[in-house]
Amino acid sequence: MVTSLEYAIKHNLKMSIPYLSYYATITCCRAFLYTIPENTWSYSKNGNKKFLEMSHSTIINCTGSYLNRLDTVFAENTKKTIKDLKEWRELFSYKFPSSGLSVIRNYDVNEIIEICSIMCELAQLSSEQIQKYVSKKCMYNYEEWAEPEVDLMEAGFMYNDIIDPEDAFRVRYLSRKQPSPVSIYYTMTEGMVEDYFGAWQEEGEDNYDPDEEWQIIFPVP
Repeated sequence: MVTSLEYAIKHNLKMSIPYLSYYATITCCRAFLYTIPENTWSYSKNGNKKFLEMSHSTIINCTGSYLNRLDTVFAENTKKTIKDLKEWRELFSYKFPSSGLSVIRNYDVNEIIEICSIMCELAQLSSEQIQKYVSKKCMYNYEEWAEPEVDLMEAGFMYNDIIDPEDAFRVRYLSRKQPSPVSIYYTMTEGMVEDYFGAWQEEGEDNYDPDEEWQIIFPVP
């Protein structure tokens, strides 16, 4: 989404800029929250995966709350920016002001990159701590908890009644090869990353090329 945002800016695709700016940011916030051990992966009464399907308001508030433990000023500024991006996206998804993007503040792509990068790095840091804790404290009863939970695994490749075969392959590969928690970085291989970005590529002069900046917000392999 971030490299798509750069492409949209370069090619004057203004209508997509608020959408890509906001969803790139909120997705990185979700990644961060997924690595916080205090969050319970619970289910709602109707069987939905409550934690995995957090509302955007919940994501924003929880992100602000956890960031507040690191730096109150940074947390406040980040939360405000994400809320402003949400309002920006909603404005240009449902309304069409005559002034275009200039009707409110237009966020620079570097601001989006900075927030996304920080959230991804924090997610990586948190996942490293989880890996470290599990390896030291939880391996004595490994057999009791190592069996993957099928319902939670399915959340990684099922979208309502749509199944992504590539996602399914990756999730099941990880469950076989690395059933205990590891840091985000070690869930990736160079081939996996290449296949992922390649799925968004179309040949043609001046077409969007997702292969140009793999590491724009995170040092993927």
